[in-house]
Amino acid sequence: MSGQTVLRAGIAAALTGALLLPAAIAPAASTPQSTTYKVPVYRLPCSGARFFEVHVQGVKRRGIVSAKITVNGKSVTVRHVRGGFAAKIDLRKLGKRTITVRITAKTRKGRTIRGTRVYHPCTPKLPEKAPPTL
Repeated sequence: MSGQTVLRAGIAAALTGALLLPAAIAPAASTPQSTTYKVPVYRLPCSGARFFEVHVQGVKRRGIVSAKITVNGKSVTVRHVRGGFAAKIDLRKLGKRTITVRITAKTRKGRTIRGTRVYHPCTPKLPEKAPPTL
């Protein structure tokens, strides 16, 4: 049978109400009185926060004039928000692995301040701790 013939047969069966089931999910032949089907179970991949905003801490106190933020080595757009710096982090397409966010900031005096944050997106929440330093 060619592909078009199979497609036509499937459309005709759908229009007439006939249901064609593959052998993997067809009802068991040994038990005619009960019909059981194997249906795949779909689960949500992760329920943690996977799209959020990262803020650079202590901008005015440290005299920070610019910031660069990377997620697993890839640069992210940094916005100037209310006298500070922020970037939107999207972890939805990165899977369940550990994510490293690196923040590099320049001060008025030309010094470079670096900070690292590590996120485990698909794990239960840990108890609250002190806020990040950068």
